[in-house]
Formats: sequence, structure tokens, C-alpha cells
Amino acid sequence: MSGININQAELSSQFTKAIESFSKSLNKPSILLAGATGCGKSTLCNLVFNREMCKVGQGAPVTKGINKATNDDCGVIVYDSEGYELGASFSSDDRASGQQNYHKTIFDFIDSQDLKHEPVDVVWYCISAPSARVTDVDVTVIKSFLERKKPCAVVLTQVDVASEEDCLSLKKIIMERLGANLQIFESTTDKSIELEKGIASLHAWTLEQLDESRKDAFIFASNFDLEAKRELCKKYVLYGAAAAGAAALNPIPMSDALIITPIQMAMVGKIAATWELLSVSDAVKGIILQVVVQNVGKTLAGNLIKLIPGLGSWVGGAINATVAASITYGVGYAFNEVCARVKKSAMEGKVTDISSYFNSDFVNSIEKYVKEFSKKHDINDVMKNFKN
Repeated sequence: MSGININQAELSSQFTKAIESFSKSLNKPSILLAGATGCGKSTLCNLVFNREMCKVGQGAPVTKGINKATNDDCGVIVYDSEGYELGASFSSDDRASGQQNYHKTIFDFIDSQDLKHEPVDVVWYCISAPSARVTDVDVTVIKSFLERKKPCAVVLTQVDVASEEDCLSLKKIIMERLGANLQIFESTTDKSIELEKGIASLHAWTLEQLDESRKDAFIFASNFDLEAKRELCKKYVLYGAAAAGAAALNPIPMSDALIITPIQMAMVGKIAATWELLSVSDAVKGIILQVVVQNVGKTLAGNLIKLIPGLGSWVGGAINATVAASITYGVGYAFNEVCARVKKSAMEGKVTDISSYFNSDFVNSIEKYVKEFSKKHDINDVMKNFKN
């Protein structure tokens, strides 16, 4: 390993750029929240993503009656319609006028987004279960979504403060007026209530409606299905391993480590961003750079080379495709598992010393995954998939 000098500041820069580039590259899906005023649209959104995606009652205006409820870096664009009034404090004329205007507001927005080639991908139409009402405007707006082939799910919100009879009655009315094939879900903030088609079902249904190019961003934004996050990051690990293998096929003087390190930084950056690791603690970035990044570029590669049978010594820093892919895979896989544990602990409200995760067990797990690579994956298949 003599003669290899990977500057720590450069590694830090590569890592930061990888995260920024990855966040900007996400093909973000957009979701429209619709329904009456006060029916719990923002609360529903926060439940589905298991995080504060929408600040209840707030949002940046996009156009009249429509607010953008999410930040630019969250992975999903959520539009929150201002809704229409149901309350008895409003005159019947005012309510009728407001409901008519609501339909126009919604579909003027839908049409404008289509013209800009930034279409709304999915609609969550909320109906408050305690209201025990399905209004004519609900039916008209939902029908219009369905006629336009816009994926639309009806969600009965606040079911914890509604009777079971009211919920069943609402479902029956909705199906009678809009068709039995319409997807109807239920939501509540009371986690002790088991729902046949609750938040998990809505999350899964929404993912199914999205174009393949937008599914990754939805998983990135959500903290509801952590296993989906883990699987998404495994894809990034295989992509990184393939890229490292491809880079090693075209060696340059001095050291292939200088070629594959930026690839490894990009991979680690994607994983850290997907798990929102940098938001867990301000100190995490420094820990990642000190413990992970440094080892990726230097010590780990040198020590792990001997773990791959039949490859001989690493002369002058030159490595072959299998070695490059195996080491990259081992680091990425181990890092993904650590991130999953850190995230789970944070969501459970446990105060965690992040640095404690990057210990000898972490290094040992890298060694295990390096050895595992050739048993689970054929390097030629991995490289072929990378090229495709």
C-alpha cells in the first residue's frame, strides 16, 4: 500500500458532493392531498411517510388554493389543497359556491401540471369518518380523477373518533356512488387500532401506482417501510460494486484505489442520504468520514485483499475487477446494515452514540460480506447489469 495517498479533505469533498448530487438526481413523484377543510390531509401525509412531511396547516402557495407542503430535499412533492367548507357556520349558498370553486381549483391545477410535464402522480382524497358524510363535491371530484385515469385512493381519516357503523356506512355509500373497484383506505393516529386496509396498505398501493423511475424517491422519502429502504440501498451497493469492478478493468499508473474511492464515496453517500443519517446527529458526518471513508480508501482495502483466495498480492496498488467489486460490496453492505440500526434506534427515541456502531464488529462484518460476494454474485452478471 506504499505510495498511496488519499487526502482526507478530498474524501470529505467527494462524500458531500455525492450526497448533494444524489438528492438532486432523484426523480420525485408528486402527490395531491384533496378533501374538505380540516379532514386531516396533512396528518395523513405524515402518517404515510412516518415523519413530519407536512406541517399541519402550513405550506408554500403554488397557485390559488394549492400549497406545496414539502421541502425541496425530501424526495417527494406533496401538494395540499385548501379544501372546501363543510361546517354549519357557513350558509348553504356559501358552501355550494365554495364546493363548485373547489372542483375548478383542483382541475385547473391538474391541467397546468400536465402542461408543464410535471403531472400529479397520485391523489389521496380524504373524507373525515366522524363527519359521516360523502358530499356531492366529493363524488364529482373523485369521478373526475377517475375519468382522467389519475390514480386516486379514498382515505377515511380520523376513524378512531368514528363508530364502526359510520365507517361501514361511508364505505358502502362511496362504493355505490363511485364503483366497487375504487380503493378505500382508513387512517388513525391511534396505533393500537388495527385496520384491515390502513396506512401500510395505502403506502404499498401508492408505490404500485408510481412509474419505476419514481419509486426509489418515494422509498427514499418514507420512513414507514424500513425494509424497503434497506433493499433500495442494496441496489446502490450492487451498482457501486459493478462500477468499481468496471473501473478496475481500466487501470492507471500508481493505484486503482484512486479510481474506485470516488465510486465508493458515491455509494456511501447515497446510503447515508437514503437513511437520513446526517440528520440524526450533527456529529455523524465527521464520524462517517473518520471511520468509514478513511478505511474505504486505505486500511480496509489493504487488509481485505488477502481474504480473496487465489488473487495473490496487491502490487503497486493494482487490483482486478473481482477485488474492487468485492471490497466495495463489503463496505457498502456493512454500512447499510449499520445505517438501518442507527435509524431504527433514532425512531424508537433511543439516544445513541453513533460512533459505537463503527467498531471492530463493523470491520468484521465488512470482511464477512467481502467473502460473501463471490458466493452470492457472479462478477460478470453484476458488470453486465451495470452496463445495462
